[in-house]
Amino acid sequence: MMHSGGIINLGTVIAHYAAGIVNNANLDAKLKPNGRNVQQLNLQAGESAAIIAFLKTLTGKNVYTDKKWASPFLK
Repeated sequence: MMHSGGIINLGTVIAHYAAGIVNNANLDAKLKPNGRNVQQLNLQAGESAAIIAFLKTLTGKNVYTDKKWASPFLK
């Protein structure tokens, strides 16, 4: 997971974005809304668990094989 493959589970990804982002010159401006301080998610444990549960529903290969997903312009 992530660009380097250094994070091995969703809980660690959520923790990274919740409190583990380190400010540096290469950090995307979207993560520094005031231009100086890094934005933290400030999630409660239940919120983190809910995000992980939701992300785990986004699995499967049907989107690659089912013709109904072939074009966003077809109904």
